[in-house]
Amino acid sequence: MLKRKYRLSARSRLQNPSVVHTPFFTMRYIKNNLLYSRFGFIVSKKVDKRAVVRNTVKRKVRLFVENMREKIVSGYDLLFSLKKSAINEDFTSLSNYMENIFRKEKLLT
Repeated sequence: MLKRKYRLSARSRLQNPSVVHTPFFTMRYIKNNLLYSRFGFIVSKKVDKRAVVRNTVKRKVRLFVENMREKIVSGYDLLFSLKKSAINEDFTSLSNYMENIFRKEKLLT
């Protein structure tokens, strides 16, 4: 579980974020003028009606972020909206894909 200071609140809105669309998720990010990055995760009921499935997918992405938090560039708010295709993806391939996206967007140190 991410510490509270690394989590985006449910009420936070990102004003004019940069957006990256992928087959597994949509990532929105913006500078936050803090010394650390914050993360938010959204899995809507469109993805799956079962909360167990939605939480499992969210847990995979959260685990990747927890493992890579030290390598992720500080000073950003990142919001992940997960898609239905992320359900069937295993953790290693999803994390490799996410790492490539972070590199491409220059969000890794």
